[in-house]
Order: sequence, then structure tokens, then C-alpha cells
Amino acid sequence: MTDYTYNYNKIPSALAQRQALSAEDKPKARPKGIASKPSGEASATGEPDFYDRMLDMLLPYFSSKEDADEVLSNGTPDREALKLASINEFEGLSQEARDAIEQAKQTRIGPADRGDVDVVEEDVITEEAKPKPLVDPKDIAPDLQRMDPKGVTASDFPARPPLEGETTADTGAGLMSKPLTDDDMGLPEDPLPDLSTFSTTVDALYSDFTAGGQEGTEAHVGLDEKNITLPAGIVAEGLKYKGVAFKQGDAKVVGFDKDLLDSSGAYKKVSGVTIKRSDYSSDVDFSKAVLEQFESVVKDQAGTDWDALSDGAKKGIVKLAWNNGVEGGASGKGWAGYNTSKALYKTLATATPDPLTVKKGMLNYSTVSGSGASIGVAKNRADAWNAMTDQHGMKAINKITADNTGTKTKFNYYDEDGTLLHTETTSRAPSLYANKKDDGTNNELIEKNAAGEW
Repeated sequence: MTDYTYNYNKIPSALAQRQALSAEDKPKARPKGIASKPSGEASATGEPDFYDRMLDMLLPYFSSKEDADEVLSNGTPDREALKLASINEFEGLSQEARDAIEQAKQTRIGPADRGDVDVVEEDVITEEAKPKPLVDPKDIAPDLQRMDPKGVTASDFPARPPLEGETTADTGAGLMSKPLTDDDMGLPEDPLPDLSTFSTTVDALYSDFTAGGQEGTEAHVGLDEKNITLPAGIVAEGLKYKGVAFKQGDAKVVGFDKDLLDSSGAYKKVSGVTIKRSDYSSDVDFSKAVLEQFESVVKDQAGTDWDALSDGAKKGIVKLAWNNGVEGGASGKGWAGYNTSKALYKTLATATPDPLTVKKGMLNYSTVSGSGASIGVAKNRADAWNAMTDQHGMKAINKITADNTGTKTKFNYYDEDGTLLHTETTSRAPSLYANKKDDGTNNELIEKNAAGEW
């Protein structure tokens, strides 16, 4: 229907009629509402009054006068009655909605005697909708099987060992039985997954140290025979050997037995940061955390050149820092802050590294602090060199000799073709040589075998 806006003064003679009303007639003519039904009384002039005219104008919008009578009223509308009727109608709709909800609920959970509990039938849950564990139990403990509580009896559990004065008949399993051990339940020694994450360089370095016979995965004595080295070559403090505190580098270790080593209190200080074995869930994490701190120091010293280094170069220079130390020197960062090391970072970050700069940075300083030159350190320098040769078109080192015939110990590095690649003249006298032999033959040679192991 089209909406109309009425202007009373536009209706013919309406304005004149209202102005002609006397003060006495005004109350009689005053409407009770625009939609009020006319009283039927004629106006003083005998002509239909304003509201009769309004009725005549509104009637065409109704199908009959009876329909109009249902809408138009000759009195003031009963607001309370209308309000009550609206409330009753709304409550009726609300009750219908509540009934529909209750019907749906009963359909979903079954009869009311099951209790007003929000239950989803088991067969309604699809495999896709079932909650999944954050960690698959099979990945944590593949040998552990879930036990069905139905039908389980006391005989399904191992009985505790008999106490003094008891017989095996007295040890039936029950609430007070000896708790099941990991072995009883088939659990592995360390069922929890290793959640620690390390960089590609650290992971590669750890794998490199524990493979190929370089350092291995068990504690051992280093080539200098004065240091006990943990898996991945970590020379840690806080060790106990044969029940006594062990001081690294203090004296030769004869007939080393790894079963007599206590490493529970082990720790390693790296450039002012102490890494404790007790802070990690495994020896692997502890070793990698130590390597990670060495990586952090090198990254800081290399600056923007670090991101341009190849993976092999990163592994090689972190290995050198690990082997030669990252404390002391003018920078306070040891080998990582040497000028030759910084020049090494820069040249390895280029497309064509300078061979002489690489040799000076990687194949020098094969000495032990407070002692003499060490062929063990020289070997590790060769390993660092070999880590990046493939990516930079260089030949690997397969042989090293220690020459103690002069006034200073020298190390000669030979490539895979047997060609002398580099000679390092150390600053240490042969009398301080860290790998002295009991027979006095200190001119030493180490080389890789057919398997690529030293």
C-alpha cells in the first residue's frame, strides 16, 4: 500500500470548519485520535464534520465498512488490553519454540529418564570428528599397548618380590603391590620425544662430531691423553672419575674406563655463558646446546657476512671456534675475534674465496693454551677445512705430520693427492709438544684410512 502524509488544512473547507467552531463546541468536536471512529453527531452547520470526511477518505482502503469498524474506534484505544494481547501472543510463540527445542533435545539424547545431560551418542561421532592427541602414543612408546580394563585381574600384573619371611604365595598383586617398572610395562628408557630444536649448522656439526670416528658418542680420552671428552667432543668441567673430581689437562689418564665416569654434574662455560647438563633432558641436547653457544659467538663476530656463508663454511668455522676457544684475545672472543678469522669470514662470503686467506684462517694456531702444539688440534683444523671444500672447489686434507726437529713445532698438511697444501710453524717449542711419546719419538704422522677416518 502506498504511504500518505496527510495535511489537514489541505482538505476542502477543513480549516474553515475548525476555525468556525465555538468554544462550547470545541470539546465535542475534539477527536480522541486520528483513527477514532466518528460519533455520528452532525456538526453545527449540519454538514459532515472533519472526521466524517476522514472516514469517507479511508473507507476505500477497506473491503467493507465492517472491516473498517474492526480497525476504527469511536473511543480511546485500550492500551493495556493491546499490550496484554501482544504479550500473550509472544508467550505463545515462545512456548512453541521451547517445545520444539525440548523435542529436538529428547530426540538427540533419548528418554527423559536418562537425565538432563548433554550427551552425544557414540555412533554419531565420525572418525574425522574424534579428538586427536597432540602426540601419537605409538611415536612415544611403540612397544606400549593400551590395556583394556575389561576382564583385567590381579593375575595380569606381576607380583612383587617376597619380603623377608614371606613366601611367593604371600605376594599376590593388589593395591599395595610393588609399582610396575618401565621394564614391566615394556617402556623404553626415555619415552618422551626430544622437543628441543637447533639450527642446521648445529645439527650438522653434532652429526659430524659423532660420526666417522672423529669424536664418537661415548666419553673417551683425547689425543693429548689429558682430557676426558664427552660425546661430540665436549670437554666439560664438573666431571668425576673413579669417584674423584677430575681436572681437565692436569695429568695423563691411563687405562680409561668410561663406566667409572660420572658426568651428572657436567657443565661447560662458553664466552661467559654456562651450559649445565642438568638443564637438559639428554646428553644429545646438552652437547648441542654447547655447540649452539659457539655458533652464537661466531655469528656475532661475522656480522652480516654470516648469512652469505655456505653451510659447509658455517660448519667449518664453528668447528674451529669450538676447538680453539672463544674467550680471551683482544676482542675477548678468542679465535672467533682474531683478525685472521674475520678476514676468513669475509673471503668465504664471496663467490671466489682467496686460498691464502682461507689457509691462514683455518690451518694455523694448532696449539693448546698453557701448553705446546697439538696434533689433535691440527686434525680438527683439517676437519674444518674438509667441511667446506666441496662447496668451494678445494681439495680435502688426508694427512698431517708433526715436525719437532727444529726450534718450533711444525705441522704439514697434505691434500688427497699427497701434495703439501700448507705448513704451519707454531709458536711453541718441541719440548712443550702436547702429544709427547714415552719413547721420545715426537715426529708424528696421522692420516685417513680407506673409510675416511683418521
